Amino acid sequence: MNKNYYEKILNKLKDYFGNINRIDEDFFHELIKAVLSQNTTDKNSIQAYNNLIKIINYDLKNLSNDKYYTKVKESIKIAGLTNQKTKTLFALGKKFFLNQEYLEAEKRIRKLEVSEIINTFLAIDGIGLKTISCAILFGLKKSSFPVDTHISRIVQKIRNKKISKKNIQLEIENSIKDREKLKALHLYLIELGRNICGSRKQDCQVCPIRELCEDYRSK
Repeated sequence: MNKNYYEKILNKLKDYFGNINRIDEDFFHELIKAVLSQNTTDKNSIQAYNNLIKIINYDLKNLSNDKYYTKVKESIKIAGLTNQKTKTLFALGKKFFLNQEYLEAEKRIRKLEVSEIINTFLAIDGIGLKTISCAILFGLKKSSFPVDTHISRIVQKIRNKKISKKNIQLEIENSIKDREKLKALHLYLIELGRNICGSRKQDCQVCPIRELCEDYRSK
């Protein structure tokens, strides 16, 4: 594989889709969004997040207070996996918000290396590599490349080989160091998966990266 392979993909996707804007929040809000987004649609996860923020009175510290547990559970029901996600949110709250404000906790986290941040949060049940990588990329604005279902499927298709999500992430992070480029590639590949290279139907003739796709070239 050419060392500039993913840079070429990024450039072709940028030419095709143009700029994709995303408003990033702070670390813990991005982490909560990522937890709620697991195994559901964007629409449902956004609604669950908005419900949650209102029910805890816009104060993340309340995720360490058990009297909010049932209310939080009800508020995020639309996102599915309600029991697991509620447990994860309160485990997060009790670990980081019980005795300090969340922005103070974020300051401490910012001082850690990315690998240390990942290991710290993988220890919390319900937080996986993709989830914490989203919070690192969008919330801390550090270099990381979250690999969701769309990205995993597309990369395996264009490479025409089976690759684990973890290895896809490592491969792309080793290829592209710039955080803004990693963010852009992440967003572009998701857009490609939603609109052109779907799980059931692919419109290869309009795909902007078909010339770089091993699966397409093998047909």
